[in-house]
Amino acid sequence: MNIAEIKSRLYNTYITPYNRVTNRFNIRGNSSLAPLEKDVFEKSSNVSFTGSVIFEHTEFEKHFPKSFFKKLMKEDLPCAYTGIKMIPREEVDSLINKQVFNKKSEVAMRALKPYKESLYEGSIERRIFDLLEKESKKHPDLKLQELLMLKYNAAEKALVSQQARVLDQIILMARNLSKEDYKKVRKLAQVSFDKMLAQDPLPEERFRRKEFLYSLRDLDISDEKMKQAMIHKAEKLPQSSSSVHAFIVKYAQPYKFKYSEDGKLIKIKRDSEDLALRLLLPSVGTDEHIYPQKLYRQEELARQNGQEEAHNLSDYKVTILTSSYINGLKGDKLFDDFIKDSKFDIPQNIQNHIDRLIEIDKKWLSKGRVEDAARLADYIIALKKEFDLRSDYVDIRINDLVDLYPKLDKKIDSRTKNKKIPHRRLKKTGRASNSHSEAYVDHNDNVMENRKVQKHVCRFSKKFN
Repeated sequence: MNIAEIKSRLYNTYITPYNRVTNRFNIRGNSSLAPLEKDVFEKSSNVSFTGSVIFEHTEFEKHFPKSFFKKLMKEDLPCAYTGIKMIPREEVDSLINKQVFNKKSEVAMRALKPYKESLYEGSIERRIFDLLEKESKKHPDLKLQELLMLKYNAAEKALVSQQARVLDQIILMARNLSKEDYKKVRKLAQVSFDKMLAQDPLPEERFRRKEFLYSLRDLDISDEKMKQAMIHKAEKLPQSSSSVHAFIVKYAQPYKFKYSEDGKLIKIKRDSEDLALRLLLPSVGTDEHIYPQKLYRQEELARQNGQEEAHNLSDYKVTILTSSYINGLKGDKLFDDFIKDSKFDIPQNIQNHIDRLIEIDKKWLSKGRVEDAARLADYIIALKKEFDLRSDYVDIRINDLVDLYPKLDKKIDSRTKNKKIPHRRLKKTGRASNSHSEAYVDHNDNVMENRKVQKHVCRFSKKFN
């Protein structure tokens, strides 16, 4: 059976004929559209606005609500882009409520262990997990953060050495600048070295990579090309997402901090739960927009501005389940551009994800969850059509779903035919019912006329003068 012949219950309502080349007119070609803010994956509004505010289409959210995706997340679903087993957010919330992560490491590691395979191979999270697992066997009564503190001194020395090496390279680069500009860079580097080499500084007094980058970008340097080269070098300063040493130093601190709007320092306690959640959250499942919301908004603006090409584009905002890490990594990139830059075999992982969805669909149908199975079948078709629209590299095969559709339709038709119509049951009393029904059932199951129901004139019907 041709996939085009399959009866999609809802997606065809919101899709129109499409040309892949046309789709990118406002992204890679000449565009009159103004750049928009970063995609923040916020829930759309149902309110239609006029003027410069764009109407947010919510048809996808209506047909596939959050409750639908929560059901899918309970089915051991792999990340659509990377293939890792995602962690349901509800399970993480449950562990937080039980407060297991702030107990001794023996208990905390027992709670974390089932999620080890969900941590990306070779990632900082996986390496820290292995470190904690090893140390917990030696010190089961210590908490997770206390295990990390055992490694703090060695990690801090290694981190300072890495940071100093990068700063030295930046200073050497700055020697090619004018004398005045060189002094500016040298002064910033000296302040940074003082913070870096301080003995046991408070968290707010430590050298901070982000703070140094901001300061370097703010320097007024005449040689813009050299300035950008130094910034590029500074971006290689170790951070907790790329360096085990930076991770240990950061999460062994007693608190993190931020400044309020009035400039006051606010301290936020760090503890073992904070550390454990940092390991798990990159693998928590999220719904990722295949086509970035930012670009949907650009297309909607194009429609409002009367650009003819935009009228043939889909505004059906299809999302797919991926890990939080990969969702953030993709950001606002076009899907095919993301595939080119990725180290993962995304087309194959998507096919594996779809195959698993079809398995779930069969399982739900076999258990009598007909409505859920029907919704999931429609969602799988929506995914296929979205990738057909948005990608030159992904070609989803859903032959098993095609075979499933006749069974699904049969179940739905059967349910509709056998659906009980609520009605009032007649009493089997053998005598006239005291109700106002015009018939009753006697002891022999014969339907009898209820003579107590008579047409009569109300005795108070006379009009009073």
